[in-house]
Amino acid sequence: KVKGVAQALVNRQGHVIGSWILTTGPEQIRVLPPAPKRPFKIGDLKTFRLVDSHLRRNRMEGVVTLSWPGKMYMQDDTGSLEVRIFGSPKTRVGDRVSVIGFPVLGSARPMIEDADVKILRRSPVPDAIHTHAERILTSEMNGRRAILDGILLSKTLGVREYVLMLLDGDITVPIVLRRRVEPLDLEQFEIGSRIQVTGICELNESEDRNS
Repeated sequence: KVKGVAQALVNRQGHVIGSWILTTGPEQIRVLPPAPKRPFKIGDLKTFRLVDSHLRRNRMEGVVTLSWPGKMYMQDDTGSLEVRIFGSPKTRVGDRVSVIGFPVLGSARPMIEDADVKILRRSPVPDAIHTHAERILTSEMNGRRAILDGILLSKTLGVREYVLMLLDGDITVPIVLRRRVEPLDLEQFEIGSRIQVTGICELNESEDRNS
């Protein structure tokens, strides 16, 4: 609870674009219910409500299954979760981490943004699920480690990533590989070959990606 003076932020056209509260010091701030000490389970976010999204930060623990600049995925025994981070996380796949951040609604399910991440210890990586493209299109697999077999249709080199197009049945799935300092040898994967990919299913509004 904060006591102070509210001040509106306006742009050059005189439109209100935000507000803040000016206060004299910490004596004007009082903690009401403190943050819970016990971490939430990822599955607890199934009951997430948008109206609660910015009321308090949540703390969760899990094992990192993907670590990319600006985001990572983690998993516990109740589910998986995307975590948005400023900059490049120092985490590696297999790190058990404690994450504190605000839950928000993503394109397919809740995720955590503005997260603070603390590495606890190394831990076994959750097993990947051997699945098919049709199942990847469901929210059930979003954020989960998966194994997918398919026919390689194309290879594209982007500025920040490589994209392989994989055909499983009559469904085409983009496979996204992050570019590293050392170049990846994609010549070993010939067009028309049947390959197997292990990665994280990421369900977007316009496409499904296996990272």
